[in-house]
Amino acid sequence: MGKMKKIATSIILLICLTLVPFGVTASSDISRNNNKKFRQESTQILNKNILYSEENQTITTPVYKSYAEYSCFSKNQIFPIVKDYCLNREESFTINYTGNFEDLRNIIPEIRDYIQKSDDYLANSIKSYSGRWQGYDGNISLQLNMEYRTTKDQENFVDSKVDSILSSIITPSMTQDKKEKAIHDYIVSHVVYDRSLTKFTAYEALYSGETVCQGYAMLAYKMLNKVGVETRIVVGQANNGSSTENHAWNLVNLNGKWYQMDCTWDDPIPDVKGRVLYDYYNLTDAQIGQNHFWNKADYPEAYTIYDMGSINNPNEENQLDLSGFKQIDEKKDVVLNKMWNIDFTKGVDLSSVNENNVFIVEESEFKNKFTNIENINNESYVNNVNKLSRTVGYNADKKLLTITPTNNYESGKSYYIIITQNVLSIYKEKIPKPVIMKFIVQ
Repeated sequence: MGKMKKIATSIILLICLTLVPFGVTASSDISRNNNKKFRQESTQILNKNILYSEENQTITTPVYKSYAEYSCFSKNQIFPIVKDYCLNREESFTINYTGNFEDLRNIIPEIRDYIQKSDDYLANSIKSYSGRWQGYDGNISLQLNMEYRTTKDQENFVDSKVDSILSSIITPSMTQDKKEKAIHDYIVSHVVYDRSLTKFTAYEALYSGETVCQGYAMLAYKMLNKVGVETRIVVGQANNGSSTENHAWNLVNLNGKWYQMDCTWDDPIPDVKGRVLYDYYNLTDAQIGQNHFWNKADYPEAYTIYDMGSINNPNEENQLDLSGFKQIDEKKDVVLNKMWNIDFTKGVDLSSVNENNVFIVEESEFKNKFTNIENINNESYVNNVNKLSRTVGYNADKKLLTITPTNNYESGKSYYIIITQNVLSIYKEKIPKPVIMKFIVQ
């Protein structure tokens, strides 16, 4: 495949390889035995990258296993069984089918379609499908042979390596946006595009540090899905202004909205150590569709414009998990020296009130220190938090508390008032949830 140069830039962007059905062949052999029709057919499909260097590639002669470990009476039972074999990288296996011979006429393309629709990573890991089926209606031996791009041991290496990487770049408090960015940045900064066009997998991306677009997309798929960010591998084509060739990239679901992400094109050649681009990060279908092409009916729609400012300065207000708090409506345009009055429905046990359970903190301190709801009720923990209030006063009936700031607030900044569950009523009752209120200074 010729190297593709993006028009009007000095950076060569990468078009690489993706799996497409290459060829299907079928043959049949029919004979008669005791008035029963014995039949035999076979089919082969080569999922290969359309490269000039691979035009003469052929399927390895399949070796079939005769012993059947499973028996199926309907065609739909076959598909998940085959997928399980493929996940374990079993190359040859046989299924006994008790239905009719005609049911299996298109079984190999149907197996391929089932895997492509149910598991993007596995679909891109299979190099070829071969099968033959022989016997009589009601007793058919379906013998299958798969050729993979990786072994089971290599996939175990991928899983172990991905777990190790994720433990170093992902923290429990991260939002989905931050997880995606950390993974995108890791891949772009640690993987180099394979100019030999011979390395296609996540395994090669991790083991040798080189792969083509298919490997970039597979690694992103593996890493993002492991941290709970739903991801797809898009199989299509792309054009850099000089030619259109096969290509693979990702669709990412952030907070219920899909975005297009192409790690390969954010890592153009020649490779520059430490360089991370965001030209193809969280785009809409319309944006990436200027030079990427795919069958839109096969994938979710990406129509939401992503706020690129959130890459380095994320606004996570709506992404924080605040389900454990009772939230009071946000206040805006607050004066620089605002004192706050908090009105309770019952009298407060004043012995339970102190500067560690009624206080004010900056928004950044709140997000950094109170990702764990248990910490907010731990007075020893809160004692080390940078609090910005010094005095807690009260009125005669003990239902109204007053909070005084230590110094004036900073203009334009956001803060939180926090009331922990350690504040008790005069009847020793706890409030059901810690209370928070965000305010923004004018």
